[in-house]
Formats: sequence, structure tokens, C-alpha cells
Amino acid sequence: MNGSKVLKLVCSAMLQSWRNTGLGPEFRYTEMNPTKTGVAGMIACALGIPRGNSEIKRLENNFELYLSKKESGSLTDTEENIPDVLMDFQTIFAPTMLSADGKPIHTPTVTNREYIIAHRFVLYLKADENVLIKIKNALNNPVWDYYLGSKCCIPAEPVCQGIYDCPKELEDENVYQHIRV
Repeated sequence: MNGSKVLKLVCSAMLQSWRNTGLGPEFRYTEMNPTKTGVAGMIACALGIPRGNSEIKRLENNFELYLSKKESGSLTDTEENIPDVLMDFQTIFAPTMLSADGKPIHTPTVTNREYIIAHRFVLYLKADENVLIKIKNALNNPVWDYYLGSKCCIPAEPVCQGIYDCPKELEDENVYQHIRV
């Protein structure tokens, strides 16, 4: 992989949700920073790739993702760099909903949802330059709207901030966090 260029992405919003899907349907917790799979899904929306398509996994395997620790932080005036979290719930009811055993559900289902609030994450996506150009063009002119993890998580500023030379300290764990999952 040619590592001479990176695409700078800014995930900044009042709400973000980078779901941890391994905890079951009733509780939808978020990771405390964007995930590689979440960013790949966001890019897939911009490219017009439907959910569940194998092209998403191939896209995810074609880039490395780094979080800038010094550029990321709260959107409020706090000195803490730890994201604040909000727990909300959603009531879902549809007369045609079926339970796992195929029987109709006659009562509403409540799901608890966790969100990161008022935070700005600065990410650097490292890949071949032609892949970066394709992603940059898609994010600036998306096929489908994309969000920061969930449909209620609308970006507060442009996500794509351009292609830059790869920072020399990208591999320094004190400055950048390598996001692998």
C-alpha cells in the first residue's frame, strides 16, 4: 500500500453512534471513537454500495484508519478529551412485526441506544492515492446521504477535508491511534 498520502476525515456532530453490535438487540452501545467498519459503511453509502454487499468488506481491507489524539476533542469548552455519552431509548411497534419464533408481536419493543455527544474526531485514512481520490469524490458528491453511525447523527461540518502528505508521526501511538476494527 502506497502510504505517501492520507485523506483527512472529520467526524464532528452533536450525536454520533459507532455501534457495538455484539451486545444484542435491546442495548445498542457505542464505541468511544469511530470504528473502521463504521467509516467503511459511511463511505459505502457515499459510493452507493448497498448494505450487506461484499464490496464493503473489500473497501474496508483497502485502507488503514488513524485517529489524531491531539486534533480530536469535545465541541464544548471542557478540557477533558473523553467523549460524553447519552443513553436514549426508542419504542418500536408495528402490527406486522414478528418475534424470533415467527409469531406476531402485540406489545411495543423498547431498545436502549447510546450516543457520543458534542465531540469532534479527526481521522486519517491511509490508502493508495487512487482509492483516496475515489473516496474523496464520493464523500463530496455522495450517491446516498451518509451519517456518523446512525441516521440521527448528521455531520456538523464537511467530513472530507482533503488529501495530504502522510504525517511522519502517523505510527507514533502517543499522537495517533491506529483503528483496526
